[in-house]
Amino acid sequence: MLPVAMLLAVAATAAAAADPGKKTINVFYPAIKGYEDSRIGLDMLLTFVAPYVEKRGYALASVPYNALDELTDERPYAAGDVVVYAVRAEVASRAIPGGDYAVNKGCAYTFTEDALLAAPNALTLLEETIPLTLLDASDWNCQSKVPRTIHNSIRTSSGANGVMDFSTLMPFGVEYDSTEFLTEVGKARDVGDRRFAFSISEHTSYRKPSRVDLLETFSSSADRVSSALRGREYIFDLFNELSDEPTTHDTVYGLDYMEMLGDSIFVLCPAGDEYIAGCAVEALEYGAVPIMENPPSFKGCSDPVGYYERLGLRLTVKSWGELPGLLAYHFDRDDADDHLARLQAAVVAWHDAWKDDVADLIVAFKEDAATRTARNDCARVELSDAQKAQIDADFDAYYAQDHWYDNFRDSAWAPGSWCSKYESIQLGLDDDLRDTGCFDKACAPVSYAGFACGGGDAATNLAAAPEWLLHEDWVWYATKVLLWVLLICCARLFAVEFEAFERVAKRVAAAASGDADAAGAAATFRQAAAEALLMVATVANLIGLTFLNNYVMSETPYAATLTTLQMAASTVVACSINAARGRRLFGSVSLRLWATKVLPLAALFGVYLFTSNLVYRYLDVGFIQMLKPVNGIMLFVLSFGLGIDGRANAAKLLNAFVITGAVTAVAVGKAEIDPDGVTYAGLAIMAVSTVTAALYQTGIQLLMQRPGDERIDPVTMLAVMAPTTTLFLATYALATEWTDPEFVANASGVSPLAVVADVALSVCLDLNKNLIIGLLSAVAYCLVGYTKDVLIVVIAATAGREAVGATQWEAYALLCLGQLVWTVKKMAQRLAADETLPLKKAGPYKAAKIADSQPQLGALSDCKIDPQIAALFPKRHAPDRQDSTDGAADATLEDDAALWSFVGEAGPKK
Repeated sequence: MLPVAMLLAVAATAAAAADPGKKTINVFYPAIKGYEDSRIGLDMLLTFVAPYVEKRGYALASVPYNALDELTDERPYAAGDVVVYAVRAEVASRAIPGGDYAVNKGCAYTFTEDALLAAPNALTLLEETIPLTLLDASDWNCQSKVPRTIHNSIRTSSGANGVMDFSTLMPFGVEYDSTEFLTEVGKARDVGDRRFAFSISEHTSYRKPSRVDLLETFSSSADRVSSALRGREYIFDLFNELSDEPTTHDTVYGLDYMEMLGDSIFVLCPAGDEYIAGCAVEALEYGAVPIMENPPSFKGCSDPVGYYERLGLRLTVKSWGELPGLLAYHFDRDDADDHLARLQAAVVAWHDAWKDDVADLIVAFKEDAATRTARNDCARVELSDAQKAQIDADFDAYYAQDHWYDNFRDSAWAPGSWCSKYESIQLGLDDDLRDTGCFDKACAPVSYAGFACGGGDAATNLAAAPEWLLHEDWVWYATKVLLWVLLICCARLFAVEFEAFERVAKRVAAAASGDADAAGAAATFRQAAAEALLMVATVANLIGLTFLNNYVMSETPYAATLTTLQMAASTVVACSINAARGRRLFGSVSLRLWATKVLPLAALFGVYLFTSNLVYRYLDVGFIQMLKPVNGIMLFVLSFGLGIDGRANAAKLLNAFVITGAVTAVAVGKAEIDPDGVTYAGLAIMAVSTVTAALYQTGIQLLMQRPGDERIDPVTMLAVMAPTTTLFLATYALATEWTDPEFVANASGVSPLAVVADVALSVCLDLNKNLIIGLLSAVAYCLVGYTKDVLIVVIAATAGREAVGATQWEAYALLCLGQLVWTVKKMAQRLAADETLPLKKAGPYKAAKIADSQPQLGALSDCKIDPQIAALFPKRHAPDRQDSTDGAADATLEDDAALWSFVGEAGPKK
C-alpha cells in the first residue's frame, strides 16, 4: 500500500493532468500545527507566482505532508518538484530537566547559534539526492545559511552575511486569506485618481521598534509631512496593539484595508517583530508603492531590503527621520503627477518581473532536473564526546539557576516574537514560557558541529577536511590557489627586502637613542613623520568624502553637478591661497604649458571625478573601494615606464603582482557574497574612472616634479587645474542635467548641509592629494588610497552595512603586507641615499644639491638615488640657479620657501 503522501501526490498529479496542455510540478507543504509560518510562502507561490508558471506550460499542484521526516523517508517527490518547509519548526529542542516539557521551538530557533545545525530534519532534506526546489518560508531572522547543493534554494526573507549566497529571494506574500485579498484587487484605482498620498494601518508595541520610531517621527514632523505633500490627504493609523482606538480608514473614510491600499499612492511598511511582513506585497498587488526602512541590520538580518533600495528610485530610508525629505522629493514638485505615474509603473513592472523570474527559475529547474548528474555528497560533522559533555553540562547548569526566567531582560531588539516575555505577558501566556522558555544558547544547542555538501571523497571525512575543499565552483578553487601563491610571494618579498627592513629598524633605534651619528637619520624620520601626518589626514579626508559622496549620490542622480560644485569651490580656495601668498591667482603658467599640458589633464580629471561620483549609483560603496586599488597597478606600470618611480626590477614586479592578485581575490570574494551588488554598467564606469585617474595622477606628478621654471607647486597646480576642470564639467552638466525638468525637484531632496560638507572635504582632498603627489609621488597617493579602501570596508563590515567574507579578509591581509613591503623599501632607499652623500648632516636640501652635482652616483649599484627621493625635495634646483645673475634664482628660491612654508617646513634660507 502506498504511503499517504505518495497517494496524495498521485491524486494531485492526476487532477492537474485533466488539462492535457499542462505538465505538473508538485508543491509539498506542511499541513500540521506548528507550521503556520509556511502558509504565507505557500500562498505566495500558489496564488501569485502560479500564473507565471502556467504561462510556461506547467501547473502547480499542492500536496500536504504531516512531518518533514516522514516526507524524506517516503520520498514521494519527483525531480524538480517543490518542497516547502519551515526551518524554525524543525529546530530540535531538548526536554527541560526535572519537568514534563521540552524547550519552546521558537526560543530554540531564536537563541541557537546556527538554525540548520540544530535542525536534523532540514539537513536530511538538503542531503536528498533527488534535485528539488526547496522553499524555506520561515527563517525570518536569517539564522540559517543554506550551503551549495544540487537543489534550487528559495527564501522569503533576505539578508547579507552569507544567507543569500546560494539562495534566491521570493516575495514574502500577504498576511490575509488569498481568496479574500484578491476579491478587491480589481477596485484599485489608477495612480492619478488615487485620493491618498500615502497610508499606513499597523499596530505598534514595545517589540516593534521600527514602528515606534515611525510614530515618534511622525508626531514631531507632521507639519513638514503635510507641507511636502502639497495638501494631499493621507491616512496614518499606527496605534498601540492593546488600544481600542478606531482606525481612520474605517471610521472617517469608510474603507477597509484593501480598499485603502487601492486608493493610496504609497504605503508605509515599517518592520514589526521581525523585518519580514506582508505589507510590501499587499501594497504592490494593489498598485501602491511601498516605502520601507533599510537599516544596516534588523533583528538578525543585515541589509534586509537592499534588493529594493538598489532600484535607485528613492523608496527606502535608513531611518524614519528621513521620511519628510523622501515625501518632498516625490510630491513637492511641479511635475508630481507625471513623476508618480512613471514611478508606480516602474515599481509594479519590477514586482511582476520578480514573480516571473521566480516562476522561470522553478520551471527551468524542473526541466533540467531530470537530466542532472551532479552528485549531492553531503556530510555532517558529529559532535565530539567532549563537545557533547560540555553541551549537556551547560544545558543542565542553565536550568539549575534559581531565577533563569526572571534574570532575562526582554529586549525590543531581540529577534522575532516567538520567545518574547513581553508578548507572553501581554497575551496571558507568561506561565508557558516559565515552563518552556530558553533565553541563551546554552539551552538551544546545535545537533552537529558542521555540515557541507558537494565534494566526493572530501565529504566522507568532513571533520578532518577544511570547509573550502567542499566547494565545487572552479572560481572559488582558483581564488584559494591564488591566495596561497600570494602568501608564498609575500614570504619571498620579505626575504628579498630583509635588508631594507633591517636598515629601517636600525635607523629607528639609532634615532630614538639620540646617537649623534644618526642626526641625518633623525632628520629623515622627522621629515617622514610630517609626511605620515599628511597621509593620515588624507586617509581620514578620503573616508569622510567617500561616505558623503555615497549618500549624496543615493539622494540625487546628478553626478556632474556635484563634481562641478566641488571643483568650483577648489578654484576659490586655491586662488585665495595664492592671493594670500602674493602670487597671481591662477599662478604663473604660460599659455603654451596650459594648452599642451594643463588642458588635457583637466579633461582627464573631469572624466575621473564625474565617473568616480557616478559609480555610487551602480555599485555598493564597499565593493567600489575593493576595485579602486587597480588604479595603483596602472600607476606602477606608468611610473616604471616613464622612469619617475625608479626602474622596474624583479622585486618591484613581484610586489606589484602581490597587490594585483590581492585586489583580484577581494573583488571575486565580494562578487560571490553579493552578486546582486555587481552590475556591468557599474564595472564599466569604474574602469573608465580607473584609467583616467592613473593617467591624470601620473601627468600631474610629471608637471609638479619637472625641472626648471615650469615646475608647478601643489597649490598653483590646483589653482590652474580646478577652473579648467570646472568649465569642462559645467558644460557637460548644462547639456545633460541642468536642462532636466526634474532637476530642481530632485536636487532639493538632498540636505544642503551634506552638500556643503561634501564640497569642503573635496577641497581639502584636492589640496592634500596635490601635496602628496608633488612632495612624494602618485604611487604614494595610491598607497594612501589603499589604506582608505581597507578602512572603509572594515567600518562598513563592523557597522553591518557590508557583507565581507573570509576570502576578502584573507586577501586584505595580503594586500596590507604588499603595501608594507613597498613602503619600507621606499624608506630604506631614502636612508641609503643619505648614507652615500658626504654632507648627510646638512639635511636633505644640501644632499639633493650634491646629488644634482654628482650624477655619477646614480650609476653606482650600491648607492643608487631613487628619483622619488629627489622628487621629495623640489627645491633641489634652487642652488644652481642662485649663481645666475638675472634674478631668477631669488624668485625661484622664494617660491620654494613659500611652498615649504605652506607645507609646514622652514624651507631654504637665502
